[in-house]
Amino acid sequence: MNDRHDMTVMHTVHEVLRQHLRAIADAVAPATGGDPREELLTAGGWEPFKTALRLHHGAEDDALWPVLRPALDGRPFDLALLESLEAEHLAIDLLIGAVDEALATPDTGPDLLTDLTGSLVAGVLGHLGHEERAVLPLVTALVTEEQWARFERLHARRTGAGADPARPRTDRPGPGTSPLAPNSPLPPNSPLAPDPALAPDSLASPLAPDSLARSLRPAAEPAGPPPEEHLT
Repeated sequence: MNDRHDMTVMHTVHEVLRQHLRAIADAVAPATGGDPREELLTAGGWEPFKTALRLHHGAEDDALWPVLRPALDGRPFDLALLESLEAEHLAIDLLIGAVDEALATPDTGPDLLTDLTGSLVAGVLGHLGHEERAVLPLVTALVTEEQWARFERLHARRTGAGADPARPRTDRPGPGTSPLAPNSPLPPNSPLAPDPALAPDSLASPLAPDSLARSLRPAAEPAGPPPEEHLT
C-alpha cells in the first residue's frame, strides 16, 4: 500500500476508463453487425468517454505534472518519463480529434473508424499502464503531501471523485471490485460514475462487458482552479 499518498481515486478512475475503452472496442467490432458510427455514439458511450478522459487528464496537466517536474531536476531519465507521459496526452487528443472528424464525415468507411478507434483504445490502455508503472511511483516519492492534496481537491471538483477519509485505503481496486461498490471513491453524482441503473451483477468485474454501455455521464469542465489553489 502507498503510505504517502492515497492512490485509490487514481486507480479507480483508470479502471472506469478501461471499462469505457472496452465498450468502444466492442461497439465498432465487425461482429456487432450494426453501423459502427451509431454503435460508437450509443453503446460505445463516445461523448461521455471523452468527457471523463478530458476531466481526468486536465486535472493531471494542471495540478500534478507541473509540481512533479521541478522535483525531477537532475534526474534526466525520470524527467523523460514524465515528458513521454505528457506527449501521450497530446497524442491521445489528436486521435480523439481524428475519430470525431471521422464521425462527422458521412462517407467515412467502417474500416477507417475501426482502425482509428483501435489505435485510440491501444494508446489509452498503454498510457494508463505506463502512468501506473513509471510515473505514479515518482508522484509517491517526490510530490509533497500539500501538493497532492491540492491535486486531489482540483480533481474532485472537476470529476466528483475524491478521497473519503472513512474509506479504507487501497492502491487499486481488487479483483471483482465495482466502481459502484459501497467504498468506491466515485459518488453517484460524479461525471465518472457508472450509471446506477446498470444491473449489479453486470458490475462484478471492472472489465465485465455488460457494465460498459452508458458507464459515464457527461459534465462541463470548470474553467480551472480558484485563486486559492495557485500551485507552487
